[in-house]
Amino acid sequence: MLSGVDLAAAPSTTVHPAVWPEKPPALPTDTAIEMRISTLLSEMTLEQKVGQLIQADIASITPDDLRHYPLGSILNGGSSSPGNTNCPTE
Repeated sequence: MLSGVDLAAAPSTTVHPAVWPEKPPALPTDTAIEMRISTLLSEMTLEQKVGQLIQADIASITPDDLRHYPLGSILNGGSSSPGNTNCPTE
């Protein structure tokens, strides 16, 4: 029993974080890059950081919205397309 989780009773397809294999990072840590990232993050407001986590659907956002909200990206795919129209009819 580990932190309230009975690993023996868990099905074989269940993966628990406590038993994940330990792997070294794919790339060695670059101190200069890590410092640059820390500097950039320290200069961002909380609103900007949250905005980077949001991906708005193109059907639900306007260019004016982007002037007011610092979003990370816009999804142009799935059931939406530019101009809020789906596949044109013939």
